Amino acid sequence: MEATLGERQLRAGEFAQRVEKPPGGDLCPPPAGPVTAPGPLPESKPPAAVQASKAPLPIPAVEDDWFSEWMLYGVILRALLGGAGWAGAITRSVRCV
Repeated sequence: MEATLGERQLRAGEFAQRVEKPPGGDLCPPPAGPVTAPGPLPESKPPAAVQASKAPLPIPAVEDDWFSEWMLYGVILRALLGGAGWAGAITRSVRCV
C-alpha cells in the first residue's frame, strides 16, 4: 500500500508540474542581467490642500403633507395582512374545538 501511495504522489507531482508549466515554456523569461534596486526617488511636495467652500449647503425641501401615496400602500398592505392573520386565527380556533 505504501508503494502505491508513493507512486501516486510521484504521479501527482509530475501532473502538477505539467499543469503549472504552459505548453510554450515559461511565460516570462528570466531577467538578462542582475537585478538592482532603483535609486532614490526625488523628493516631491504633497499637493496643496483644497479649500472647502464656505457657501452653505442647500437644505432639501420637506413636504408638509404627512400623507403620501406610499403611506396609502402601507395602510392597505397592513390591512390585508392583518385580515389574513385574523382569518387564520379564527379558522384555526374553530378546527381545534
